[in-house]
Amino acid sequence: SPNIDFRIKGNHRFSIGITLLEYGIGEDDVTKYYLSPGIMYYFLTGVGPSHFEVGAGVSTTSQWNEDYSESRFSLHGVIGYRYQKKDSLLFRAGFTPFYRVNGVFFPLIGLSFGYSW
Repeated sequence: SPNIDFRIKGNHRFSIGITLLEYGIGEDDVTKYYLSPGIMYYFLTGVGPSHFEVGAGVSTTSQWNEDYSESRFSLHGVIGYRYQKKDSLLFRAGFTPFYRVNGVFFPLIGLSFGYSW
């Protein structure tokens, strides 16, 4: 998922992004996908390029499977590690729980790579 991170103030970050998610297999046996835009808030602690991060966000979708969920919204969070230097590699790893409102909970692990400027 491509994301853009913005520094709000000090150790506070705001992120917007879009993720390509699998919707399921249609009647024609073709896997269907949809785009899910989302926003996240992060709080970072730490010194130098190494940070502990905690965050929460929400995403939505134009498609959903009524058998799977009654809502178009998902809540997600992150508790993890972030390595970030200005004008350098960005690396993140952590626990990223995902909850579909009125639906299913997924306790996921996430990895992220990017570039910071």
